[in-house]
Order: sequence, then C-alpha cells, then structure tokens
Amino acid sequence: MKKYMLFWVISLMCSVFLSILFVGGCGGEGDITRTRPFVMAFFENGWSEMHGSSLPSLQENREIIDTVSPFWFTVNMDGSIEDNHNREAMNFARENNIPVIALFNNEKDVVSGNDAMLQDPEVKEKSLEAILEMVEKYDYDGINIDFEIMPPESRDLMTDYIRELAEAPEMEGKKLDVSVFPRQGVDEEMHGVYDFSALGEVADRIVLMTYNEHYPASNPGPIASLDWVDQNIQDALQDVPREKLILGIAVYGYDWPGAKAGSPETVEYIPMTEAVERAERKDAEIDWDDEARSPFYRYTDNGLQREVWFENARAIEPKLDLALEYDLPGIAIWRIGFEDEEVWDVVESRLGSY
Repeated sequence: MKKYMLFWVISLMCSVFLSILFVGGCGGEGDITRTRPFVMAFFENGWSEMHGSSLPSLQENREIIDTVSPFWFTVNMDGSIEDNHNREAMNFARENNIPVIALFNNEKDVVSGNDAMLQDPEVKEKSLEAILEMVEKYDYDGINIDFEIMPPESRDLMTDYIRELAEAPEMEGKKLDVSVFPRQGVDEEMHGVYDFSALGEVADRIVLMTYNEHYPASNPGPIASLDWVDQNIQDALQDVPREKLILGIAVYGYDWPGAKAGSPETVEYIPMTEAVERAERKDAEIDWDDEARSPFYRYTDNGLQREVWFENARAIEPKLDLALEYDLPGIAIWRIGFEDEEVWDVVESRLGSY
C-alpha cells in the first residue's frame, strides 16, 4: 500500500511538472511559455515624394504591428522641441489599440554642441520639461530617446538624463526606450556615449540600431551584414538583459558615387522600394553577396558609375531568425513605408509561428 501511495504521489508530481513545463501554468519568471517577438514600427510623416508618409503602411499592416514609434520630435540645442505630432496617425493607432512610443531625436547634424541638453543644466531642465509636457499633452504610451552622434565624454550625463526621465512622475506606467548604436565594427565616436550596462538597468527597452554598417561617409557596402548583426547582438547581451534588447531591422539602402566613400551631397538615402525600382529603370541586375547576405548592384549615370546596397525581404529573413535564436522580445523596423509587401510576408511567416 505504501509503495502504491509513493508511486501515486510521484506520478502526480510529474504530471504537475509537465503541465507547468508545456503549458506555462505557473507564470512569473519561471514561465517558459513563449510568444512571438513583437513588431515595433518606426514612423515618419514623410519629408519628400520619395520618402513618403508611413501612414499607409501602418494602416495596411495594423494586424502585424504591435507598437508604433513615430519620429515626431527633435530636441534642439537650446532645449526647445520641434513638434510634428500627426493627429491622423495618432487617432488611427488609438482606434486599433496600437501603443504609441513617441521618438525624441536630437540635432545630430550639428555635431558640436548637440549634447547641450546633457551638458548645460538650464538647457537640460528645459528639454526634460518639454519632453514630459509632450507625453502629457498627447498621452503617449511611452517615449524613445534617440540621441545620436554625441561625444563619448557625455556618457555619464546621458545615463543621468535617461534616469531623470525614468524617475519622472509623468512616466509612471509608460515605457522608456533608448535607441543605441552597436559597438562592434562601429567608431567609438558613434557608440561611446551609450553606457549599455547602465542604460540597460534604467530603461525599459534598448533598441539596438543594427543598421548603417556602411553609411554615406564610408565606402559602399552592406547596410547590415548578417555576421555583423550577429556579433553586435552577442556583444550587447553582455551588458543588456535579454528581455530588454530589441533588434533593429532596416528597410532602406544607399546609392554611392562608385566604389568610394561619399558625402551627404553625393550619397542618396533611399527606400527599399526605390532601390528595386531604380535597378529596373537603370537596367541593372541585382546581385547577391553570399557572405554579407545582402543585395547590391551597380549602374552608370551620366557616365559615372554608382553602387547601391540595400535591404530586402531575403536579407531580413535570417536576421529575424537571429531574433528567435537569441530569444529577443522584439524587433524594430526603420522605417515603415520604405518596405515592400514581401517584407511583411517574411515577418509574419517567421515571427508569426509562435
């Protein structure tokens, strides 16, 4: 009888353990039930005919997009903020229960003094008040601080700035994201201002901008080669908790003046769709770089050779696999409206299986 009771107890314990293991019945940190990585969509109002509004893409892909992060605000060097809030997009997001995480950028084109909101106490206070005022005015679900190309010497000041935002009463119940440049294969002047470990503690999420591996001032090359993205995920995870790390995904490209570095005047920043259409117009064959896992092509314009590298669905698919492999909580697409339908097909097929 005792042996029977012992067997029954052990069987019951095994059944409970298996139910927790496969169903996730206990919840909490020990719960291994998994959901698909969420999809964050960066949004722009549209600055030109080529760089059109993100709104049509948001409307068409509302069932796949879990969060929208609109680039509506720039923090100026004097602490004031340019307000480009889009009422139509905001209303659409609200009607479709899509959280809105407003993005606050800095004047990154002005390298000298673009960290005034970190260095100058008066400017800092003015900018913090302005950001929090916008959060209350429009009732955003959170904010993304996307301060770029700041001197590494401002690293601790950057962390303090984010900490003050995190502790502000206006941010209670709201998300605080910070966008950061990756560290591997990237100049310290670009990433040095970000203390990955400290920011990983203070912020709710860290968006790893794993794109712009090659950029206007560099030689032509992939926007985000697969190995480079992989290395930077591994590097970031040394300091940022896995559950906070969001993988940046690009849907754009650059058109360089031949096989050499250029400048903002000679290199074009183009949407993925324009890259494909341009190849057709120029009768250029799109090639594939097996090592980088990236498409590119060359063409001649007015007697001068040009070189284009961009991201497409084929290049993005293995990056989505990396998000799954490292069990990251989400991806962030820069930026919607630049992509074609194949991108959403790949996102849904790869991430929608969980």
